[in-house]
Amino acid sequence: MCYKLSNILYSFFLIFITAAVAKYFTVQGMSAFYEVLDIPVVTPENHYFSYIWRGLFFFCLSVFI
Repeated sequence: MCYKLSNILYSFFLIFITAAVAKYFTVQGMSAFYEVLDIPVVTPENHYFSYIWRGLFFFCLSVFI
């Protein structure tokens, strides 16, 4: 029992370390990416995206019902 628990804890520790390293490199790469990104003129404001995503999710849900 103790051996299984230690394996599980070790696995979670490895996953946590891997996720932390991946986050570090992703955040640095994304900040450089968004600084040089050319946004099209027809791109809506940021506050509209939450309504659009809600509508898309509701539409997808209604298709399966």
